[in-house]
Amino acid sequence: AKARGPVDIVFLGSSHAYRGFDPRIWSRHGYSSFNLGSSSQSLLQTEMIVRSHLRALKPKLVVLEVHPGPFREEGIESALDMIANRQIDQYTLCMSLRLKHPFVWNALAYGTVRQISGIDGQLPEPIVNRKDTYIGDGYVERAVEYFHPEVPPIRRNSDPKPFQFEAFNRTLRALRARGVEFLLVEAPVTRWMNEGIYAKRNRFDSLMNASGNYINMNGKVELSDSLHFFTMSHLNQAGVELFNEALIDTL
Repeated sequence: AKARGPVDIVFLGSSHAYRGFDPRIWSRHGYSSFNLGSSSQSLLQTEMIVRSHLRALKPKLVVLEVHPGPFREEGIESALDMIANRQIDQYTLCMSLRLKHPFVWNALAYGTVRQISGIDGQLPEPIVNRKDTYIGDGYVERAVEYFHPEVPPIRRNSDPKPFQFEAFNRTLRALRARGVEFLLVEAPVTRWMNEGIYAKRNRFDSLMNASGNYINMNGKVELSDSLHFFTMSHLNQAGVELFNEALIDTL
């Protein structure tokens, strides 16, 4: 991201983002982009990324992938991921203080020592990691796999946790203060998940609609659970192609 320079679009969010928005497809339509999605990225980490990285990327549009999962996260897993994989700075410290969790503080102390000693700079990341291939511009492509449900879906609460929703609102205020247009997009998940796990989500949809321009792409793309996904919530490359083309057409 530091080396990328100004882009038209920045994508933010959890693995739905970094596995869902393929910059190559947007490039075919004339748009430069960078994907700042990360594993289990909760809204606390999204806020940190916006404050730390958007100044250099200078996007005209931010596409924030929203779905109930990250709003329900405690944010611990993603915090550990951020501490291990990016430069520790004042934004990392602020995020860690908000979480007030011993795992996070322990990782922060250890990560700071590693950073000061220069150890992390000697650890290159492989382009191919098992079934994942880093394509570039923040996007990760998965080897061809297909989703096959093995257990019945279990209903989950879709209402956001208050501290995550507060981080979400701070993020939107930060974007508005910088004059950056943003769009809230929910990437498609399997019908098995959308109808079976998050069936009662009226409040979540209402909150998103009230927060800005919101597009839920579930039901807006002709996707098959068994052909276009490799997990209940992650598109395979065939699904990514259909989703991105449909979103670009919608916009």
